[in-house]
Amino acid sequence: TANTLTATLSAGSLTLNTSSNAFTNLGAITAPGGFSLTNGDTSLTVTAAISTTDSAVAIDVGTGPYTQNDFDISTGSGAITVTADAIAIVNNTGDNAFQTTGALTLKPKSAATTMSLVGASTFDLTAAEVTDLAGGVTGAGTIVIGDAAASTGALTVGGAVSFGAKTVTLNAGSFTDANTTANTLTATTLNLNASTGAIGAAAADNPLDIVVTTVKLDTTGANGAFVKETGGGFAVATSTVGGTLGLLAGGTITQSGVITANTLTATLTAGALTLNTSSNAFTNLGAIT
Repeated sequence: TANTLTATLSAGSLTLNTSSNAFTNLGAITAPGGFSLTNGDTSLTVTAAISTTDSAVAIDVGTGPYTQNDFDISTGSGAITVTADAIAIVNNTGDNAFQTTGALTLKPKSAATTMSLVGASTFDLTAAEVTDLAGGVTGAGTIVIGDAAASTGALTVGGAVSFGAKTVTLNAGSFTDANTTANTLTATTLNLNASTGAIGAAAADNPLDIVVTTVKLDTTGANGAFVKETGGGFAVATSTVGGTLGLLAGGTITQSGVITANTLTATLTAGALTLNTSSNAFTNLGAIT
């Protein structure tokens, strides 16, 4: 237990993973071989730079909130993982709060924690925070929000949010965008994994609005997935949808992987729908325009 932790290692890693640790502030950390901290359920504020040499950083504050002041976490190719039921990123000077060519993962500790992008959920990232976190992920780096193995809370897209030219994976129980066409999700590749519910909905403005090159859609049970790209077309990567797969676009839709779904529906205002991978598996063919 301490108010502030600082550390400088000339070699090796810093591993402090006792579950009942309680630090309030995280000061300057230099750990070439990596840094791992478990901080119980104690709120934690990053108050100085943290760096490794191509090695991972993992910070787990449990149900306590995580705040990162205007300081960077830099890991080279190492992964960065922050686990907390609430995350706040103070306006970052270089829009590069997390600097890595590996995977950046931000996820809630509690499986049922509701999440939002530009919303008001317990675990929420504003448009400015997304800009701050996305800018430092470069090269082959990827961004993951939510816990692929555990998250069951709904994720709401409450406003337009852009991850830039990044590969982004969102893991949640279900997805909604407040039934409007204005709350767009922008990325180069977008992977949406719904563990308990649907991705968007069929009616009116209920499909999830996306601006992407490639989208991957996965649901369980009989839950559907509905996405809309009004500005152009996109490719569907390998996807498994237990219910209806609804595709809406202003341009051509193709595929880059095998698609399995109970029912396929599609509405295009321009272009062609071409899904010719030999191992596709649809049970029903619904309305196609």
